[in-house]
Amino acid sequence: KMRRGSNAFDASQDTWSVAWNDSILRNVQRWRHVSNTVRLADRTAFSSVDGAGLRTVIWFQGCVHRCKGCHNPSTHDLHGGEQFEISAVLNWIRSLHWKKVTFSGGDPFLQAEALYALVSALKQDGYDIWVYTGFTLDQIKKNSNMV
Repeated sequence: KMRRGSNAFDASQDTWSVAWNDSILRNVQRWRHVSNTVRLADRTAFSSVDGAGLRTVIWFQGCVHRCKGCHNPSTHDLHGGEQFEISAVLNWIRSLHWKKVTFSGGDPFLQAEALYALVSALKQDGYDIWVYTGFTLDQIKKNSNMV
């Protein structure tokens, strides 16, 4: 499922648009080489407002969208937050024994390789995963750094 803010992303309608520009691409490419770590703003063990049911939330650091009314402006700084080993994040998530995880931020797709590592490992364990993003599905598909 792809979500942004409180509105569900409808891929058939392609209702969100974010100007895909060189600045965004440079930011994605800068983080692309860091595949065993992830920069996070925070983590929440139990949330009932970030997806269906009680969920664990991983808050990615860094966002370039600057959406009007953003609920998490503290996650915008690309150099803020804290760097974590992906294995440590996975261990923490698994220690909670919940099978529902939401990745939010910031924008998780700015750290696409780290997001992929986390999602693929958790999917193998049967987790229900939601990702909030400011990118459209088409933008993600067209950018090889994000797939």
